[in-house]
Amino acid sequence: MAADTSVTHMIFFVAAILIAASMAGVFLSVGFDMASSIDKSSKNVENRMNSELRIINDPTMMPYTGNNLTIYVENTGDTLLLPTTLAVVLDGILVNDTFMQVMGESQGRWGPSVTLKINIVEPLASGDHYVKIITPSGIYDKLDFRIP
Repeated sequence: MAADTSVTHMIFFVAAILIAASMAGVFLSVGFDMASSIDKSSKNVENRMNSELRIINDPTMMPYTGNNLTIYVENTGDTLLLPTTLAVVLDGILVNDTFMQVMGESQGRWGPSVTLKINIVEPLASGDHYVKIITPSGIYDKLDFRIP
């Protein structure tokens, strides 16, 4: 009878060890996935915090001649931005046909404190309009202006 009890206890003990080991593996995997997700999320937040831009046009004197609207945008953040990844929205419509030129002697790199010139060829009626420049991380600046 004593042998039956010890064998039963041994079976339960081995089963408990196997269950504990498998649960530890699951928890370790979940913990690793969570840490990886937090790391990615913190990098995205850091990029958002370091990315800033500002439209520096004078809204009362917008350079608009012959259906060509010129927008000047300054990178006021701490990171290098890629002009080709910007979204340009004019009066609520995404503009795909734009010409972008990094100003100054920056070898085409839109770094901090560097200005980007954006030309939009679009016929605009007289009146109120707005332009919105958006980075891939969701940072944007909007300028309301009037065409006389």
